[in-house]
Order: sequence, then C-alpha cells, then structure tokens
Amino acid sequence: MNCEKCDIEVSKRQYNNHFISCNGTRKIAIDYNKWHNETHFVCPFCDVQIEKPRSFRSHIWRAHSVAGQAHNPNSEYRDGREAWNKGLTKETSEAVKRNGEGVSTTLQQQITEGTYVNNFPPMSDQQKQDTSERMSLHNPGGRSKWFEVDGIKVQGTYEKQFAESLVSQQIKWERPHKHQLMKYKMANKARSYAPDFYLNDYDLFVEIKGYWWNDDEEKMSTIKAQHQDKKLVVLFGKEKLDDVCEDITKIIQEPLWTW
Repeated sequence: MNCEKCDIEVSKRQYNNHFISCNGTRKIAIDYNKWHNETHFVCPFCDVQIEKPRSFRSHIWRAHSVAGQAHNPNSEYRDGREAWNKGLTKETSEAVKRNGEGVSTTLQQQITEGTYVNNFPPMSDQQKQDTSERMSLHNPGGRSKWFEVDGIKVQGTYEKQFAESLVSQQIKWERPHKHQLMKYKMANKARSYAPDFYLNDYDLFVEIKGYWWNDDEEKMSTIKAQHQDKKLVVLFGKEKLDDVCEDITKIIQEPLWTW
C-alpha cells in the first residue's frame, strides 16, 4: 500500500506503524509517551482513550486515515491470493516436516520427563452421552442450507419440500425431542440418533435421505436392527419423496423400517 502522507510503498502489516510515524516525507521516531496517561493512550485526533498500544495504532489508522476508513474487515485479507503454505505436507515441504518433527520431539520429551499436561482430559461416559444427544438434536451439519417452515427449521431442500407438504395437508409434525432419541451401539460405541420428522398423530418418525454420506447406510441398518419396535420410514431419493409428498398418508401404509 502507498502511504497517504509520503506516497512510499509500505506492506499492509507495517502500514499502521508507518502511517502514525510519518511526517509527510519520511518515517520518524514517535514518542508514544506524550499520548499516554497513567492508564491509557489518548488519540490525538479524537481524544478516545485506548488501553493497548497495538489497538491505539490500529484505531488511528482505521478512524483517521482514508485507507483505514475504506477498509472492509470482511473482505479477503489476501485479496484472493492463495496462502503460500496451502496444501503443503511433510512430504512436499521441508519447513512443514521440520515443524512437525520439532513438535513431536518436544511432546515426546515432555511425556518422558513427566511434564506433559493434557489440557483436554478424556470425557466421562456421561459427557460422551450428553454430547451425542446434543449433536443428534442440534447438529448444524454443513452440507445443506437451512430453511424455516411453519416456524421450525429444516435442513436442505428435500426436508423443506416434505415439511411444506405436511403443512399444506394439515398433518401435525415436529422435530424429535430428547426423550424420542434412538440409542444404539455401533463399533462398540454408544450413540444417539434423531430422525428428521415426527408425525404426532401417527406416532411415526420420518428420515429424508438424498444420499448416503460416509457410514450413513451402516448406521441406519444398525439402528433398524436395534429398534424394530419403532415406526420409522426412510424416504430415499427424490423420486420417492415426490411421490409421497403428493399424499403424505401413503407412508402410513408402508412397512416399517423401509427405504
């Protein structure tokens, strides 16, 4: 970036310091003590009091320079340029390899000397169960957009389509609550599962699947084997979803645990 005072090209990282210490022709030494009282720095332009020196310099640039006032903090910091170290691994970069080896050596030494402190102790069985239940009910996901239908949030266009059909056909529905979670075990781990919909008048759970992600198919098969007493229908694929949405009551007649 070019300094607004002296027009010298300065890196973005150094711009704040340069701007505050530039007299219009060159960078000069600044005595910050003249702006500092017993507890705070006082801005020479607007008398705002700021405690930390870095925040003080940042304030002057952002509030009292043309570039700072025009700066958009939500813009891409590197102007769309890819980070220099993106995609590097220990196989392709000596720097990454050396850093990894250094961290490994330090940890091994701390463990050997008995000085290593684990800041993240293992969760108790109760904590694991609570986490599993919370994630089952409130998992933010990340693959699909969220929508709101009749005051209830649903994820993805498939769930949105099904929810809107429920509303238009006046079928009472809700998201499953904690007491309706299905507990199951897979790979020797206790887990919890919350279907997408619960149809109150039919005591029926409905799961909407457009694709099998990761171990989804294995998970559903495991839950099916361990919860044959539950009424749950899995609608897999757009074609089946479209057919059911024409008349939701069709799924009441289907066999339990079907996809």
